[in-house]
Amino acid sequence: MTTKKSMGFSLIEMMITLSLGLLILGMVINLFITTKQNHTQNSRVSSVLENGRFALRMLSNDLKAVGFMGGMWEMTSLSIDPSISLAVDCGQAAEANWAYDVQTYSHMQFRYNVSSVTANSQFQCINAGDFQNSTDVLAVKRTYTEKDTAALANNVVYLRSDYNTGCFWYHDAANPNPAGVNCPAANFEDWRYLVNIYYIRSYTDNPGDGNPSLCKKYLTASNDPTPVPTMAEVCLAEGIEHFHVQYGIDTDLPRDGVANTFISNPTATQVSTQAVSAKIFVLVRADREDTTFTNNKTYTMGDRQIVVNDMYYRRMYSTTVVLRNPRNTALFNAF
Repeated sequence: MTTKKSMGFSLIEMMITLSLGLLILGMVINLFITTKQNHTQNSRVSSVLENGRFALRMLSNDLKAVGFMGGMWEMTSLSIDPSISLAVDCGQAAEANWAYDVQTYSHMQFRYNVSSVTANSQFQCINAGDFQNSTDVLAVKRTYTEKDTAALANNVVYLRSDYNTGCFWYHDAANPNPAGVNCPAANFEDWRYLVNIYYIRSYTDNPGDGNPSLCKKYLTASNDPTPVPTMAEVCLAEGIEHFHVQYGIDTDLPRDGVANTFISNPTATQVSTQAVSAKIFVLVRADREDTTFTNNKTYTMGDRQIVVNDMYYRRMYSTTVVLRNPRNTALFNAF
C-alpha cells in the first residue's frame, strides 16, 4: 500500500494568491477612500446649502418688515422713556439714542463694501477687529409684525401705539407699565421692538480661525446686575463670506409697483417714493478647503463681483422681497 505525500502551494500559486489579495485589498482601500471623500464633500456641500438658505431667510424676513412700527406712520409723535438708554449704543458716537430714535435716523441703514474702521465708526458696537474687510453692513429697525395680545414678556422693549402717538418703554416685573413718558393712555397696542445690525465677522469660533460668519448685533436685555436694555451679539450662520442688497426702483409714472432697475445706493427720495423691492445676495463657502477641488469662479452679486481662486466649495443665493413700508425708510442712507 502506497501513500501520497501531502503537497502545499507552489511558489507560483502563492505569488498569484498574494497578488490577487493585494489587488482586492487595494480595491477595498480605494473604495473606502472614495466613499470617505464623497461623504466629506456631501457633508460640506450640505452645510453650505443649509447655512446659505438660513442666512438668506433671516435677511429676507427683516427686509420685508423694515420700517413697520406697529401701525404708526408719523414718527414725530413717538416718545422715548429715558430709562431705556443704552450704555453702548450702536450708531455713531455722536448719535444719542440711535437705537430708538427713528425720527432723526433711518429705519434702514446700509454700508456697502466698507473697511473695518468705517464699519466701527458708523456702528460703534461693531468691533473693528472682528469685522471682515470689504463687506457690507445692514441695520434694520422695526417691530414684530404680530402685536402681543397676551401677557407682555419680561425684559423686552415695547412700542406702545394707538396708531397716532406712541412710546418706547421697557417692560419687566418691576415696571409693568411705562412711566415718565407720554404714552397712549387708552385704545393702545404693544408691539415688541427690534433692532438688528447684520455684518460679516472674520471668524466663527475663535479670532483668526479664518471661517467668516454672518452675525448680528441686536437689542435685548442684560441681567448684570439688573435687567436693562443692551445690544448683544449672535452669529447666525458660519461660512457666509458676503451679503449684498440692491433696491428695486420703480421709475414709471404713474407708479405700477414694478422695479425698472436695481441699484445699491438709492437716494432718500428714491427709497421713500420709488423703492418697491430689494434683491438680496448671499455668498457662502465650506468651513475648510478640499485639496481635490479647485474653485476659480467669479460670483456676480448684482453690481459686485467676487473673484476667488482657492479650494473652497461655494454657493451663491439670491431672492427678491417686497418693501412694504417705504415711507418709514425715507431717511435711508448709504456710504
